[in-house]
Amino acid sequence: MDKIMGRAGAYVLLAALLLLPGAVLAATYTVTANSNYFANHRFGTHVGANGAAPTTGQVASGFGPTFTVSHIAGTPGGTATGILQVYGPGLMPTGTGFPSPAPQQNELTHTHLGGAGQPAPGGGVRYQFNAPLPLGTHIYLQDVDTGEVVRMRFFACGTNAQVNPTGFDYLRVSTTGTPTATFSATEVTLTALSAANTNEPLAALIVRDANVCRIDYYGTYINTTGWQTYFSVPPTDPGIVKSMASPDPVVAGGPVSWTLTLTNTTPAAVPISPALANPTQAYGLTINDAVHTGITGLTATVTQAGGTTGGSCTVGTGNAVACSGFSPLAAGSSIVVTLSGTLGAGMSGNALANTATLASAGPADPVASNNTSTTSTPIARSLRLTKTWADAAAGHTVGLSIAGPGVSNAVAGSSTAPSSSTAATALATGGSLVTLAETFTTGDAAGYATTLACTQDADGSPVATADTGLSRTLTMSSDSAVTCTFRNVAIVGDLQIVKTASPGAVPTGGLVDYTLTVTNMGATTVTGAQVLDTLPAGLDCTTPPLAAPTCSACAGAITAAALTTSPGVTLTTLAPSAVATLTLQCRVTASGL
Repeated sequence: MDKIMGRAGAYVLLAALLLLPGAVLAATYTVTANSNYFANHRFGTHVGANGAAPTTGQVASGFGPTFTVSHIAGTPGGTATGILQVYGPGLMPTGTGFPSPAPQQNELTHTHLGGAGQPAPGGGVRYQFNAPLPLGTHIYLQDVDTGEVVRMRFFACGTNAQVNPTGFDYLRVSTTGTPTATFSATEVTLTALSAANTNEPLAALIVRDANVCRIDYYGTYINTTGWQTYFSVPPTDPGIVKSMASPDPVVAGGPVSWTLTLTNTTPAAVPISPALANPTQAYGLTINDAVHTGITGLTATVTQAGGTTGGSCTVGTGNAVACSGFSPLAAGSSIVVTLSGTLGAGMSGNALANTATLASAGPADPVASNNTSTTSTPIARSLRLTKTWADAAAGHTVGLSIAGPGVSNAVAGSSTAPSSSTAATALATGGSLVTLAETFTTGDAAGYATTLACTQDADGSPVATADTGLSRTLTMSSDSAVTCTFRNVAIVGDLQIVKTASPGAVPTGGLVDYTLTVTNMGATTVTGAQVLDTLPAGLDCTTPPLAAPTCSACAGAITAAALTTSPGVTLTTLAPSAVATLTLQCRVTASGL
């Protein structure tokens, strides 16, 4: 490590970087002041005490690939892989969120990478990873001083074929002194051109290939001091969404299912220059869901693994669902778990609610708000509306209906006096306001006294209703199916009829005028009363010339035949104390009348 303003010996400062054929300048980003760029990065660890030679480590603390470090033969006298130290980078903008103390680093010197002034291939250091590096992994190069060169080669998992790094990004962290990066199809080269090399200038390569399992480092040094390497993984944002239960509403005694969708969302771009998004994999994902114990036969099935391997779910005591083994999940990919079971017929409550949660081993997840998802689905129960009659006129018919904001699957019913009936049925959610109605299609509701009685199917206990007449409301039970019955009892009025004749004595062939007076003596209105005047022998009330019969409370003109033949003529409505008057003229055809 160089902490001296200048080095002993002469420097040749390069004014420009000559690119090898096929090499390109990197896509370059610059950390800016107050960007808080590193705040949620998880930095790697090297195993070993400071000053010791590193042999193993992990790319990010607590999760992700592990690595072994080894020396690549060929360096004159080089047998080590570096030494572990902790150096704080300098020349950094304020407000970057870089950790303090700084991460442990592997310092490589001329002993390890070719000797002072010796270019590769004089030897090198190899980092071998046991799994692919997460996309977005940062590979740090710190304290690359003026005139020094770092060369890095990347190799694929399994095949060890070289990975083309031209799609990788380059991040400048220090305000001055960062080396220039060029990319070719086989390697990345960092060259320090500036003399401003004090205070540990820092830069990083950002991995953009999902199949890197090995990195080989080579380099050229000016003197015996070294530069350092270490790793970090940027944050990710896994989130979970639990669907509403299906069906919606759920039906007591019926099937129920949910889907849990866990998606690894790419975090928002960090405001550096230019803004940079770092999609990376999420590791060690778990899903937990304490499903209501009223669900029987609960199963949990992974229906989409999202490219992960080994994920599975169990259902434990009390319907505790636990899913694990999902790793790694790429940015933009989703895991889907389906929960299925049966809602108990005796399930109480107005809604079925529970919460699914996720957790991950890493990277850091700074967005906690989408790590839980709660749904509440209304519970519906069966509601039946039936009908009975008492003293009803045969053929009177009503329609039956069930309606309301919590009502679904409603089927209308009907009933015809005296006893034919088809119930109206529906599903109604617990606690919702339901309207129960009957509508006369034949007959008149005013001729009936109407009542409505509702009971819970589970125990026969009554359910209160409100309002009067042909439309009533109830609040649907939260515990049981409900059956309701409209009962219509025909109103029997207190009617009086008086018949008089004028004159009192009539000779054979003479005319007699009859007056029928009907009075409603009761306290209720009577509709549809029928008046029949059966004629004895010796009277002719239909052969002209005779005065036409009259009725003060009929819907229209009447005939003598209608009045004297069953069932008679029908009166309209007689309010209490109202009177209907009917007249009939007849000719006497026999003596003694």
